[in-house]
Amino acid sequence: MQKQRPPKQLKGKEMSPNSLPFAKEEYERRIRLVRDSMALRGIDVLLVHTPENLNYISGYDTSGYFAYQCIALPAKGDLEILTRRGEAFNAQKTQIAKRTVHFDTDDVVTKTIELVRRFPGSLRIGIEKNSWFLTAGVYERLKHELGPAHLIDCSNLIDVIRLVKSDAEVELIRKAAGIATIAMAAGAKALRVGVSESEIAADVSYAAIKAGSDYTGMPHLIKSGDRCPVGHAQWSRRVLERGDVVFMELSGCVHRYSGVIMRTLQVGTEDKEVKRASEAVIASLNETIAAVRPGVTTGELYAIAITPVVKAGFSPSARRMGYSLGVGYPPRWGEWHAMDFQPNGETVLKPGMAFHIIPAIALNPKATIGFSETVLVTEKGHEVLTNFPREFKVIG
Repeated sequence: MQKQRPPKQLKGKEMSPNSLPFAKEEYERRIRLVRDSMALRGIDVLLVHTPENLNYISGYDTSGYFAYQCIALPAKGDLEILTRRGEAFNAQKTQIAKRTVHFDTDDVVTKTIELVRRFPGSLRIGIEKNSWFLTAGVYERLKHELGPAHLIDCSNLIDVIRLVKSDAEVELIRKAAGIATIAMAAGAKALRVGVSESEIAADVSYAAIKAGSDYTGMPHLIKSGDRCPVGHAQWSRRVLERGDVVFMELSGCVHRYSGVIMRTLQVGTEDKEVKRASEAVIASLNETIAAVRPGVTTGELYAIAITPVVKAGFSPSARRMGYSLGVGYPPRWGEWHAMDFQPNGETVLKPGMAFHIIPAIALNPKATIGFSETVLVTEKGHEVLTNFPREFKVIG
């Protein structure tokens, strides 16, 4: 296990509030990659509706993605973005010069069809059928009203490209992981009998935001005692009692890029089964991280992760053992839809990929045992980006 250092406050050059997080050349590189993939599928125009993908190809950033928004990315020529009128300024900050707005009383399907028809001869229209923000109603109308044009499912076309991060993206994930570490240190410091989960969450949130975190892709997950069986539990008003197991999964976010960390602690007294399960999960995490390098498959990592847990006599939580991290808007901070660690997974690791590795054991109803790290695949192997002591600890 790597030597752990205490977390420190993040420093670095601050960007103007109106600047984009990446240089123009970075966005141009991404668009070239998307167009290469479009060419393989014979796509004339790609309609992009997923918030993460809009951000990835243009720098467009808003929490108002509850409203309809779309980028038309042609095989050749300039991109055009369609947004709600209230997001017009956000659209102006992007790399896209052609911009159209819709008002709340407008028919967004009509607006989208007008957008497509500004690219003459486009007969094969790519669309992200798996986007949460392309409703069935909008899709069915587009399919019907585009006439001779063919809608081609291009789900995950951009998402798969996003898996390998540039050096500039890695730097943001590195900063986010540093913030997650700071948040975990604040959470551990706040633990004691008589403190509520809400108070812990307040300390965690204050520390993360003060360190530079944007709003996170998911709320911080904090649960204790008889709340441990609750999946993806945000904090509650529950007050910690002696002997409680406390599970925390915390993140930092910088320009929509996340770093995440999980730790399990106990308050006041030690439970031997909890400690033994924690040691098994930590062994799983250590062995999985040690195996991360270019050329390894996600299925191989899953098999490595599950082995120490099973050998210790526990049943692992029925889920993935890790997933990709990158651009994320609520309700997610990860890219698990594009890559995760599952049995027999065939995806090959490449330098620039970043993961949240998450072995866990459920000892319901008294404990959720989880230890995790944010890990980067490098040319020679890996780098652990989060940095909090990887150990089971009893507080107080």
